[in-house]
Amino acid sequence: MVYVAPANMTSAPGWQYFRLISACPVGKAYIADRVTGTCYRLVLTAKKIWVDARDACAENNEALAVLEPVDKASFIRDFFSGNKGITSNNVFIGAKRPTASVPFPPTGPDFVWLNGQAVNMTATAPFWVPGKPGPLGSNQFLRLNGDLDYGWSDAQGTWFQDYICERPFFQ
Repeated sequence: MVYVAPANMTSAPGWQYFRLISACPVGKAYIADRVTGTCYRLVLTAKKIWVDARDACAENNEALAVLEPVDKASFIRDFFSGNKGITSNNVFIGAKRPTASVPFPPTGPDFVWLNGQAVNMTATAPFWVPGKPGPLGSNQFLRLNGDLDYGWSDAQGTWFQDYICERPFFQ
């Protein structure tokens, strides 16, 4: 965590007051979203298949990014829009199509986040690449498509992609 002691803040005997400027771990390149209280780590150096990306995040007490509520999706979209130097083509995030191990009926949601919630297709509609997701039975995992302004699209889990991990502030 990073704290600063601004000149206009007071102190009392035995106490000094600080203002939190980041609650993400130091030493890793986290992107701090102060609105949602989320630290994101964009991994561009080790492309992985979806399952391995999920596991790599878990090894650091993180999860593949769950971009709902839409404030989180907006933050990530705005981050990529403001950082044109990022050259990643595609980035896995933490959603996949339901399988037998997920308690949704076959007519249920198109995608489910790793936290078990269905992806809200109405609320997230502005983030999808036109024409996506593809039909059921096609690509099974969710990614940000770098060739299309990091819009959401479905992908094969066996494709090697960059990925985004997340963790809450103060974990």
